[in-house]
Amino acid sequence: MPPPTEAMLQELAASDAWRRALLEATVDAIITICERGIIRTINPAAERMFGYAEEELIGQSVNKLMPSPYREEHDAYIARYLATGEKRIIGIGREVVARRKDGTVFPIRLSVAEARLGESRFFVGVIVDITEQKRAEEELRRNHDELHKLVAELRAKNEEIQSMTQQLWLAAKLASVGELAASIAHELNNPLATVALRIESLLEQVPEHDPKRKPLEIIEQETKRMGNLVANLLQFVRHGREQISTVDIR
Repeated sequence: MPPPTEAMLQELAASDAWRRALLEATVDAIITICERGIIRTINPAAERMFGYAEEELIGQSVNKLMPSPYREEHDAYIARYLATGEKRIIGIGREVVARRKDGTVFPIRLSVAEARLGESRFFVGVIVDITEQKRAEEELRRNHDELHKLVAELRAKNEEIQSMTQQLWLAAKLASVGELAASIAHELNNPLATVALRIESLLEQVPEHDPKRKPLEIIEQETKRMGNLVANLLQFVRHGREQISTVDIR
């Protein structure tokens, strides 16, 4: 094979510079690892996200960026994928958690792609910090729960108001009925009193053993019964309360 020409070397250098510029310009963290899980490259966004300098991560296992239990499971996952081809994240992506240099754990969205370089395989991971998204989702959930609680309270208050309105309506209706009953009772009292007086006068004039006395006594009894009914009706519609107090009878 002939040695690479100057033009080929310049093209390769330009390609590498172009790739480096793309990695440095992207706002998402990009990390490449080999099939043994060793970090080969990282971009500045990954340094900022995880708090490590590039030289602290190159040559280290990518497990260093994972909390337990993912740290312990990752090597087995790569080995299983290489043996079976079963994809769980590669080409699919999912939400997981990562670990910064200071030990804090935060949520990320991880997308992984596989590439080949000759006989070797390597993996490119694109990482997005979704801490703010999760915080916003949690805030939205809390607001939704609070809104649901307020709606439930408003419904309870509305039912209470409806119940009170119904009670007030019934009270007003009873008050109207009471006023009508009181008016009727007063109107009945006058003719009943007149009838009672007339019967009493007639009974004084009719001898005790006179056959005409019996019908008059029946009318007197019925008049008294009607008077008692009217008195009970007036007692029912009165709004006053019974009051008990101490009185000096002297």
